[in-house]
Formats: sequence, C-alpha cells, structure tokens
Amino acid sequence: MDDEFVRVNEDTTVTHLVAPSIYGSWTVGNATGMIAYSTSIKKSEGWATMLSMDNLENFPTAIGGSQTTYWCAYYWNTSGATSGFRLCLRGGSVNNGGQCGLSTLNDNNDVSNANVNYGAALNFNISQYGVFALRSRQQGQTSPHGETYT
Repeated sequence: MDDEFVRVNEDTTVTHLVAPSIYGSWTVGNATGMIAYSTSIKKSEGWATMLSMDNLENFPTAIGGSQTTYWCAYYWNTSGATSGFRLCLRGGSVNNGGQCGLSTLNDNNDVSNANVNYGAALNFNISQYGVFALRSRQQGQTSPHGETYT
C-alpha cells in the first residue's frame, strides 16, 4: 500500500506510519505528514498473537502463536536494518501458503523494492466463492468446482 510504511528504529523495531488521508500529499520513504501508531517487536518473524487495531491499523505487535492459534497471520521483520523505511506488504506471497492470513504483514523490503507476488490473503469461504490458488492452476488439475485446467 502506498498510504502506509514503517520507519526502522535503531533497536530493529519498526514504527507503523499511516497517511491521515488517502488524498493527502506524502512521499513514501518520508515521515513528513504521516501519523506514527504502533511499534513492532525487534527483528524477528512468527505468527501474530497481538494486533493493534488503533484507527483500524491492523498491525502485529507480538508474535508467538501458531497456524492454529490466535490469527492465521504471519509477521516478517527480518531485514536487520537499523534505519530507513520499509514497505508494508500485506497478505503474503502465494507460496507462503497458510501464512497468508488476513493480517499477514511483511516489512522486510526497502521502499524502492518492486514486487508483484503479494496480496494472497486467505479466503476461508473458498467453496462458496470459488477462489482457487493461482499456483494450483496447472494443466490436468481440478478446481474446487470440478473444472479441469487445460
């Protein structure tokens, strides 16, 4: 998202910065005009056990759960950086599988990073809505609705 990113702190924690309005004027990688909300744990990764929902920010502030406890949401803060800014990539990569919960957040990547493999948030109503993972659409495989891919 271009209306949120994180500022890296000296102790390897990150502070979540959010634009006050999607129509505001801000620059990714510059804290001017952004509102600082929660601060993450130090350099680490794991299943989120606590989420800050202040102003609907949906930001992990503690880890230690598992895929079957708390939220099905993984958090990555493993860059080891001690300054600068990082992107907030939500939803995980399709190859992350079960770690792609609704609150999944990766803030390892520099603001200049370009990625197209994010946004694979899990849909727990897969049978109702017919969502089928892109990586599973291989020739000869069958979708949840019985369609065979050719």
